[in-house]
Amino acid sequence: MVRNKKLKVGYIGAILGCLVFIMIYGVSILDISNVDWVKNAGGDLTQSYYGWSFFRTSKWHWPLGLMDNIAYPHLTSIIYVDSIPLFNVVFKLLNPLLPENCQFFGIWGILCFIMSGMVGEKLLYYLTNNRTYAVIGSLFFVFNNIMVQRLYTHTALAANWLIILCICAIVKGRNSGSVKWHLITWCGLFFLCVSINMYYIPIIGIMMLMFAGYLLVKHRDIKSSLGVVGGSITTTILTFYMYGGFYHLRTGDISPSGLGYYSANLNSLINPMETHRYLSGYSTLVKSLPLATDGQYEGYAYLGLGAILMILICVIGILKNFKSYDKNFIIQYKIEITFVLIGVVLLYLAALGPDITWNDKLLFSVSYPDIFLKAYSIFRSTGRFLWGVWNIIIIVSMYLIWKICRKSMAVFLILGCICIQIIDLGELYMGKHNTYFYTQPDYVSSLSSDAWKQAVFNKHNIILFNKNMLSLRTYYDLAEIALDNNMGINDFYYSRRNGEEIEAYKQKKKELVIQGNAAEDDLYIIDTFEDAKELMPYINIYYLDGLIIGAKNELDIDSKISEIVDYPTTFMKDNSEISCRNLCEGIFGIEIQGVRAIDSLIYTNGEAKNKLFEKYDGGTVASGILVINENDTEVDIINSNTDLGIKLYNLKFEN
Repeated sequence: MVRNKKLKVGYIGAILGCLVFIMIYGVSILDISNVDWVKNAGGDLTQSYYGWSFFRTSKWHWPLGLMDNIAYPHLTSIIYVDSIPLFNVVFKLLNPLLPENCQFFGIWGILCFIMSGMVGEKLLYYLTNNRTYAVIGSLFFVFNNIMVQRLYTHTALAANWLIILCICAIVKGRNSGSVKWHLITWCGLFFLCVSINMYYIPIIGIMMLMFAGYLLVKHRDIKSSLGVVGGSITTTILTFYMYGGFYHLRTGDISPSGLGYYSANLNSLINPMETHRYLSGYSTLVKSLPLATDGQYEGYAYLGLGAILMILICVIGILKNFKSYDKNFIIQYKIEITFVLIGVVLLYLAALGPDITWNDKLLFSVSYPDIFLKAYSIFRSTGRFLWGVWNIIIIVSMYLIWKICRKSMAVFLILGCICIQIIDLGELYMGKHNTYFYTQPDYVSSLSSDAWKQAVFNKHNIILFNKNMLSLRTYYDLAEIALDNNMGINDFYYSRRNGEEIEAYKQKKKELVIQGNAAEDDLYIIDTFEDAKELMPYINIYYLDGLIIGAKNELDIDSKISEIVDYPTTFMKDNSEISCRNLCEGIFGIEIQGVRAIDSLIYTNGEAKNKLFEKYDGGTVASGILVINENDTEVDIINSNTDLGIKLYNLKFEN
């Protein structure tokens, strides 16, 4: 009977997690054939989807996580497209059973909620041996604002349950457990870390080292301590290798440059960070505090007003009842308390980075040794380490309330705190609900012309000649074309990209074109009209949906450019208006560079006529076609930034 009861612990938390997910996100995103909502996201979630899609269509390689079609002809690891490597491998094995369009991110999301509730309930039951308290307390993990904020933005980073699982392993194994049990447990944990997202390794790694130290000091268990550390490190390396993580990682990818920009602020635990920018925080009851850098959104770890109230209850309860019981408790568990405090301090310091900031002020900088900084900078978004502190504070607070209050009062207090937590973070949950709960419209590509079917006919690869990072939508829409036509692409947006090899391959392909050796099965995406002019003697040049494309053979489309001529132009600037006078009749290629170039509005004779194509990330380069008729005498470009670079090219089309 006792055994069965223990087995059932966690079930209610899992059900609650499932129900809360459906309440926030609905059920439409659970349909694996529904991919429009993923494409409409447009950010890192869409990157993860196309990473999975390329991996799915790639041949199998060893190591398992490599694919050959996202940075053709080089092999690339699925680790670096933030697409949950374990899910990629499992779903690729199931590929013959899957629909043509397939996503697993809805399933991943509900799994994160289920696991948060299940593991959270189990952990609290281990600590209190009270089912009711454990179930109610698990809601803090189900409504975890960090998880909700990251899910479907940095989707793989929604696995907060991994941190809870780590703490659960520590609590369960603190007084018992064979060497074998410790080894299997921690090897499993680090396998999951690498298989989901590498940023969980340092968080759980610090906790692992504290636990190993605890086993050594408390129990003099050298074998278990060495097994925990050795097993964790070995599993991490082997799993990383299995997914191909070492394949194109080079020393140039590891640099302390930028370390500290994506750090935590000293105010992160009490700061909702409602910046209304990327990954903005939310609170209906607490005012946001300023940040030292825009990148400190990565340190978002707002406890929530309910959790802050829990901490206050604990402080008041301890101060009010600091009698012999409390003193004896501290003496009895001094080793446990010491290692918990050391772990919290280490995680906090790691999150802060080398620059210690409060609000928008730099307090001081820590001069770490260069060799340490190089290792440290592998995980540049250090603010994420604070998630470990968030979880420890929540768990310790709930445990202390249970210890210092009457049991009925503890249940009442924890229920009240979770209600306040939900009210405080209600805007966050409602924002996600409004975005994902309802069926989203079909995704419309920016490259929607039917002419693309002819452009890619008998082509095997899309070759990008871009010098800078294209806009994400351009990458994604080109990826869609490549995948629909079973083509590879030589460049894409992902972390730790093997930039040197990619750029070298671009240069090699360009030189082959200039030498008259363009490949018939390549479709070239050309950066600028200037580059197109250089390549025009050797390949056919076309303009299609805002992009300049090239091919060795003639394409059966109507937008072939036969001549590109630099057009000398005099620009006159008046505040935000830039005028170009006395343009002759004709068709012009226009390229605008500058802050928010994509927001430029182009008027001919006072009438808006042109829509620009966002070529580069951030909208700093935009291009388009400008048609000047006989009666058009003026061209005006309106942009909030007057410091724009503008180039015009006189174009002649065959048709």
